[in-house]
Amino acid sequence: MVSDGMGGQNAGGLASRMVVEELPHILERQLAGLSSLHSEEAVAHVSQSFVELNAEVVRQSAGQPGRHGMGATVLLLLLRGNEALLAHLGDSRAYRLQSGKLECLTEDHSLAQLLVAMGDLSPVEAQHHPSRSQLMRFAGMPGDAQPAVRKLKLEAGDRLLLCTDGLSNMVREETLLLLLGAEAGPDEICRKLVDAANAAGGRDNITAVVIEIEAVA
Repeated sequence: MVSDGMGGQNAGGLASRMVVEELPHILERQLAGLSSLHSEEAVAHVSQSFVELNAEVVRQSAGQPGRHGMGATVLLLLLRGNEALLAHLGDSRAYRLQSGKLECLTEDHSLAQLLVAMGDLSPVEAQHHPSRSQLMRFAGMPGDAQPAVRKLKLEAGDRLLLCTDGLSNMVREETLLLLLGAEAGPDEICRKLVDAANAAGGRDNITAVVIEIEAVA
């Protein structure tokens, strides 16, 4: 799981900490007894977990000094055997390297991405547009949060990257492909990814998690 805070340094830090501390407990309750992550029931329960999480962030920000606008991105990967569920709110991204090809598994929940979908911006223009960081969905948003949930089938040899926009905004996908495909372990790859983002300017917080699938049931 990766979470990137928003709404000022203190409020953003609190929101992201709430996400990583509260969501596992909610998921444990919601997914108890479910044998398959790819069932429609599992997808519904993960979505409901995000609704509960969002309501808790909103509750703890209401009327509290310094917490106005508090929120955080959420990027969650659940693994069981060769099944995986990926769910997210915001612009933290997931990538998969499989058979030498890199695929971005998420779509940013930003105003810029919405304008791309409407045909008002090109993907290249969106990379530098001021609305790139204006999020449409996040933990702490008004109303019920509706995460994007995706089912994945994993293969031995897959490498998955979960990261904040402090990495994805600074490092080109060609470099991500090169570093994820290197003959190195996940810890070393994470260090090289962070180094690459810092070398490119390091203008935001950088978080990277690399998962290597060695075998699947």
